[in-house]
Amino acid sequence: DTDTKNLLLGTFDNGVILINKQEQKRLNLLTLKNSPVRCIKLYNQNTILVAADGKGIYELDRYTLQIKAKSEFDIDTQGALGSNGVYDLFIDTDRRIWVSTYTDGINLYDPNSMNFRYLTHRYKDLNSIGNNHVKGIYETSNNSIWFGTNDGISMFDSFTGQWKHFLDKDPKWENNRMITSICQDKDGTIWAGGYGSGLISINPTTNAVNVIRANESENGLTTNFIYSIFMPETTGIICKILFKIQ
Repeated sequence: DTDTKNLLLGTFDNGVILINKQEQKRLNLLTLKNSPVRCIKLYNQNTILVAADGKGIYELDRYTLQIKAKSEFDIDTQGALGSNGVYDLFIDTDRRIWVSTYTDGINLYDPNSMNFRYLTHRYKDLNSIGNNHVKGIYETSNNSIWFGTNDGISMFDSFTGQWKHFLDKDPKWENNRMITSICQDKDGTIWAGGYGSGLISINPTTNAVNVIRANESENGLTTNFIYSIFMPETTGIICKILFKIQ
């Protein structure tokens, strides 16, 4: 955070750790045992969102770092978060929060109604998300929103309200469907990776799909397990691997 000079680190089993080099401070900000912190996002000028897998979503005050509110699953409350298994958060231009969950598809929070709306897979309905286990969200330059699921990639066109799906039906993509991360390069190509998927590229104009697998070339991928993908401002793609297969 360039304003507060705080660095917030999400850990696998020790919650959120705060580091402030300027004040030489390090402390455990939010203790969450056995709940991996999947995402930390600045929601607005005063609020930080923390997505914890198994605990839901915490709202922290950006400056005091105190917990302001918590969104969690409650079967008796209409409009509550549909699952505590939260993997990713995306904030659109209307300040709505798109929440990817492990069992309940996409939960869309509207700050006006202060309720969640559920975008889930509907059996044999191609105009719905392809799978309810959603691990990654990415908005492209043309405002379409792409979701990495346990059964391929689903793209939502925010202008038409239509869905499009990739890697979900053809048997040749059977080992490439569990997607964790998506990004777009400066030429418009979509890149994705996941558990055993290799590195996937999609031409959003032609819908052509290509997969780069491990050990296909001397200087290629060392593993097909990709945890996240980052597109630097210069050139190339940075892949964070989950682990290396020997």
